[in-house]
Amino acid sequence: MESTKRPGRKRDQAWSEFNVADDGYIYCLRCESVIHKLGYTHVDRVKRHLRDTCAKRPRQEVVTSYFPPNIDATTQHQINKQFALCPFCTGMAFYKAQHAACTAVFRLLHPTVTIPSQHLLRGRLLDECYEDSITQMRGVLARRHCSFVTDG
Repeated sequence: MESTKRPGRKRDQAWSEFNVADDGYIYCLRCESVIHKLGYTHVDRVKRHLRDTCAKRPRQEVVTSYFPPNIDATTQHQINKQFALCPFCTGMAFYKAQHAACTAVFRLLHPTVTIPSQHLLRGRLLDECYEDSITQMRGVLARRHCSFVTDG
């Protein structure tokens, strides 16, 4: 029984797009141009031809057309304030906001979002969130009525 498995390393998938002639010339099956005369060596040249120079390579749109538009300063400020509420409300340490996993989540959601530094969280954002919470509490308390009854 004869084995169909060939010894050695498997050939790259890119070779399925090329024809190797008996004289060693490499021909592209798409555009029929000669790549080089070195046989099955130099797979990088073959891949570069498919990726960059082949006249009949599939065209694709520019990757940047799929990125969402840049975030303006006011939206970034709102994101910073909402992000700052997380460590304030949960008691999380400020340095954990700079963790790589946290940054990766925001990069996944939007590539241009920047996470506030721990110094910004401790300073200006802490003060702004504190003032906002005091203003919100005053509004809630202003709508409530209470009466004190004392013995007198």
